[in-house]
Amino acid sequence: QKKVTIVGVPMDLGQMRRGDDMGPSAIRCAGVKEKLESLSFDDEDLGDIPVEQRDDVKGLYTSEKLKNLTENAGAN
Repeated sequence: QKKVTIVGVPMDLGQMRRGDDMGPSAIRCAGVKEKLESLSFDDEDLGDIPVEQRDDVKGLYTSEKLKNLTENAGAN
């Protein structure tokens, strides 16, 4: 039996533009669960890992090249 576990990480803290945090929900809306099942995978979706959202982040730019370094490290 082939098994797949799905874990979403809705995070865009390392980017200048918004939107990457919608990736997990977009993949789910596109039918990833149904596609995996059609390929005979036993799949389990554990939902999303809670990640601090950009609007809640205090130090938006930790350094010139590393955006939200502390928040990214915490999420990872």
